[in-house]
Amino acid sequence: MTVVASLTLPRMDMEAGVVACADCGQDEGLVVTVDVEDRSETPAFMRCDAGHQWADVQMTRGFAGEIYDLMREKYPETIRLRSLD
Repeated sequence: MTVVASLTLPRMDMEAGVVACADCGQDEGLVVTVDVEDRSETPAFMRCDAGHQWADVQMTRGFAGEIYDLMREKYPETIRLRSLD
């Protein structure tokens, strides 16, 4: 069974710059979709409040999984889980 989590992120200042929507520039409150088992270097899917969706090369599935682990431990009430099977 594949379990995915939707995480709402704070502003993320990364080495290559701030993670932001290329269409509208939103850089806070972006939602990343995380397969809780996938720790690959494949870009994770993100979306902004305007509904734009993209796969961001700065936000790998492995990094998103690490954020998921931290949020699950510290802020479990912020995580929305669903099964894809």
